[in-house]
Amino acid sequence: MRSTARLWETFAVVAMLGTASGVCLAAEEVGDPAKPLQASGVIASVDALGGVLTVKESTHLDPVTGTAAQPTSYLVDAKTVVSKDKQPLTLADLRVGDAVTVEYATKDGKNVASSITIQLPTAASSGSATSTAKPAAASY
Repeated sequence: MRSTARLWETFAVVAMLGTASGVCLAAEEVGDPAKPLQASGVIASVDALGGVLTVKESTHLDPVTGTAAQPTSYLVDAKTVVSKDKQPLTLADLRVGDAVTVEYATKDGKNVASSITIQLPTAASSGSATSTAKPAAASY
């Protein structure tokens, strides 16, 4: 009997800790204002005059349908850093179809981009079948 009571007591403590950590996880999902959020995808549209970048996120699925979610718009202001291969660019340099990573914060219900980085194509996606790697020297 005593071991059963002890088991239930342990279960209650674990359940409380699990609930507390769930609350902490939920708070992180909402977004820590000090930590920027990040999204990756392909540019769907660029409005350089209006300062809006729309990205179709590759990692975001609609929880109801399981399909890709609608594109997300990001406000771009004078503080937004736009770059490719560590070289500075402007919003006007971005093109529909470019793969990008956007760091942003949600302010007053709007996504405000702090940085936009154009992703460089990888060797596998560039269609190059030629390898520049040299074979390892044989050791005998």
